[in-house]
Amino acid sequence: LFKGFGSVALLSPVAHGLYFGSYEWAKRALKHKTSMKESSMHAVAGFWANGVGALIWTPMDVVKQKEQALIGKLYRGPLDGLIAVYKEGGITRGLMRGYWSGMAT
Repeated sequence: LFKGFGSVALLSPVAHGLYFGSYEWAKRALKHKTSMKESSMHAVAGFWANGVGALIWTPMDVVKQKEQALIGKLYRGPLDGLIAVYKEGGITRGLMRGYWSGMAT
């Protein structure tokens, strides 16, 4: 029932912190450097924040989904899962697998 919860509990606070921090940063930067409409500024800042947050959410989801798909225990914990996925596929074919498809949705 709770398979994969460890990686979510460990990485979600970090991802949300990056998401909201980068959203506010992008909003301020756009406000001072462009004459963009406020609605467009929010959209661009949200897109930026999603890309930054996904740098953490994607590896978290990869580990979580691998744990949920198998019967039995796959990793000793979330950090072990991140290391194992990295050794198995590196950055692009392991930890960040699905980043661009996530950004497209």
